[in-house]
Amino acid sequence: MTKLIQIFFTDEMRRYYSNIVGKFGAPVNAVLKKLSSVEISCICPSHGLVWRKYIKEIIERYQKWANMEATKEGVVIVYGSMYGHTAEMAEVLGRELGNRGIKDVIIYDSSKTDHSYIFSTIWRYKGLMLGSCAHNNDIYPKMEPLLHKLENYGLKNRYLGIFGNMMWSGGGVKRIKEFAATLTGLEQIGEPIEIKGHITPEERDRLIELANLMADKLIADRK
Repeated sequence: MTKLIQIFFTDEMRRYYSNIVGKFGAPVNAVLKKLSSVEISCICPSHGLVWRKYIKEIIERYQKWANMEATKEGVVIVYGSMYGHTAEMAEVLGRELGNRGIKDVIIYDSSKTDHSYIFSTIWRYKGLMLGSCAHNNDIYPKMEPLLHKLENYGLKNRYLGIFGNMMWSGGGVKRIKEFAATLTGLEQIGEPIEIKGHITPEERDRLIELANLMADKLIADRK
């Protein structure tokens, strides 16, 4: 398969699949099973490219995506921040993951990147870390649609770390914990970390510990 198909087409296919078809993994698997004995010469989706080559490779991708299998080692960090404190926490986590040799660490500010791209990237990587400030005793508004969609689609087969920031009252971390409790297919890593304002040296150590727990899980999966 050419590099063009591997990189560009696969990324766009995954973005479409994860955002539109993603919740229908069981029906997709059922159809693929029925077709397993059929020689397929062409894939003609109602949206997107018509495939006359690379049929085997395309079907293999559909199967992985239908099972919500991560295809690469790495961590997606998504955060919502009002005054920069939660963003600072995300940077500490990302830096420590890189120090541990996790090469793919993708950090998204939920206010700046369309959720369709964030969703597609989550579909690709095994590690997920979600963070939010508190906003009116709840989660940051730009994070809520992402959580709702992940809940609706039944995200599974991921390691999850939770972090966030608050000042007078919490809410962001509480909502992410509720999200995690609804999805039995997620394995939560460590304890959620919620701090007030700027990161103290002690709290930085807690974040580094959380990043190391995530890295330990990913590195263990290499064996």
